[in-house]
Amino acid sequence: MLLGEDGRIDELAVLQEAAESHPELRPHRVAVGLYRRTDSGSLERYAQAETDVEGARTVVTELAGADAPELVLVNDDDLTYCKTRFDETSLAALRSGLGDLTDPLARALCWSALWNMTRDALLPAREFTALVLRFAGRESDIGVLQTLHAWAESAAVHYTARDHREQAGRRLAEGAAHELDAAGAGSGQQLAWARFFAQVAAAPADFEQLTALLDGTVTLPGLTVDQELRWAFLEPLAAHGVADEKRLDEELARDDTASGRRHHVRCSGRPPVGGGQGAVLGAGRGVGRAVQRPGGGHHLGLRAAVAAGADRAVHGEVLRGDRAGVDAAVHPDRDGRGARTVPRVPGLAGDAGRDGRLARLPRGRGSRPAPAGPGGP
Repeated sequence: MLLGEDGRIDELAVLQEAAESHPELRPHRVAVGLYRRTDSGSLERYAQAETDVEGARTVVTELAGADAPELVLVNDDDLTYCKTRFDETSLAALRSGLGDLTDPLARALCWSALWNMTRDALLPAREFTALVLRFAGRESDIGVLQTLHAWAESAAVHYTARDHREQAGRRLAEGAAHELDAAGAGSGQQLAWARFFAQVAAAPADFEQLTALLDGTVTLPGLTVDQELRWAFLEPLAAHGVADEKRLDEELARDDTASGRRHHVRCSGRPPVGGGQGAVLGAGRGVGRAVQRPGGGHHLGLRAAVAAGADRAVHGEVLRGDRAGVDAAVHPDRDGRGARTVPRVPGLAGDAGRDGRLARLPRGRGSRPAPAGPGGP
């Protein structure tokens, strides 16, 4: 973008590039939106032009003469499926005021672009998680909020340098606890932050708060700790050895349903983080008992619960940068020589593996985050 002496746009061009492995440049119909702050402090669009992007450089002639923007949003209104980047001025505007964008679609497009930049190593993962903790609390779309939670956790686990992962996890937990307290009573955002807090809890203080919410000694206005949320709180408590097998069995007696049995397997079918192979063996026996219970549920559902439990174990070891712990969590039934050391779980054919949960961009038209289901992203 070139500006004239009068502060207006002389020329604004959209640049297109392709990966070396697939160097073809494809045509796109895009809208380019210009945003600036209003007197009230919000970021709002004041000009827009549609154009056909063809080749490496396309000049948007319709925007020549417009006032200089604080934010240029390529693919405004989500007309095509593409990755977008920001110029430095626009990136600075998002760093200081992403939450001030009044248009929910524009915010979602900016979040998606920032996440793509993180995955492509153009934006530090710690900066992306900081943006989530700073601005996600102002997100009005519950589906976008849940997607941001999944992306932030993925950034901490998969895109943060090993020496900084544990610190990144602690920041997420602290930020989630703060947003949980600040969320509107009884809102969908409050429930989403409660689930996210449980998902990233890692410190003793986090476990104390979860235990207090679970036992009812601490309550938050509007937050109903129903059976699903009780299991969500128990999951990290079990993963870190705070809730033992007896506590999980008590919860199963309270919720002796097909769903309750799957949750029980999900919690007890994983070793406590850092618990070693002995814990895995005990967990495997517990899973076997759950499968053999009368009416124990469909084997595929229980296998999925075991896989989710294994994923949580790996998650904890990865955050601490414990390579040996990751290997033990991913391959708990093999010793250093590749020999099988833990028997197969009775009633389950094959080995339970990781469920490979990673944040993904939605398929189909557009690049905005896809709304998550009621169970979370």
